[in-house]
Amino acid sequence: MAMKRMLAEDLSEPESDDENSSDEEGDRKISDEEEEEEEEEEDDEIQEFVSKKGTVLFRCQLTPEKGPFNSKADAEAFMLGQYYRKALKRALKDIRQYNYAQQQSSENPTGPEKQGDAKKPKSVEREARIAARQVSHKEKKNAKRVRRIENLSDEQIQKRKRRFQLKAQRRRDRAEKAKEAE
Repeated sequence: MAMKRMLAEDLSEPESDDENSSDEEGDRKISDEEEEEEEEEEDDEIQEFVSKKGTVLFRCQLTPEKGPFNSKADAEAFMLGQYYRKALKRALKDIRQYNYAQQQSSENPTGPEKQGDAKKPKSVEREARIAARQVSHKEKKNAKRVRRIENLSDEQIQKRKRRFQLKAQRRRDRAEKAKEAE
C-alpha cells in the first residue's frame, strides 16, 4: 500500500490554493484520517500468517521470499533495509512504466502499443541478456570439453574405452539381476 501512496504522490498534480482553503479543524481531521490510513497501509504491507506448527509469523507482501519474521518489529526492521528498498524501487518503476504505457495508448490509439511494435520492458531485456550469458557459458564449457578430448593420447583413449566398457557391463549385470529377481 505504501507503494500506491508513493506512486500517487509522484503522479498527483499540484492542487491550487483555492481548493486547499479550509478551516484548521478540517485539516486536522483529514491529517488524523490520513495517519490512520497510513497505519492501516503499513499493516497491509506486512502479512500475518500461521505456520504449520501453529506459531504466528510475519512476512512482507512485496518480498514474500524473504522471511518469515518472528515479530512485526523484525519485519518492519527488514523493510528499512536495502533489499526491501530496492524491491520497492523496482515495483514503483514497473508501475510507473505501466501507467505511462496506459496513458500513451489512451492518448494515441494507433500508437506502437496497438501495432505490436512496443519496446520490451527492461525485465524482458534483462532476462534475454541472462539467457545469452547462459548460452555462451554452455558454449564455453562445451568448447573446453572438446579441446580436452582432442588433446588425448592413444593410451588415454584406450583407458577411457575400457572404463566405459566396464561401466556398461555393470549396467547389464544389474539389469539381469533385476530380471531374475522378478
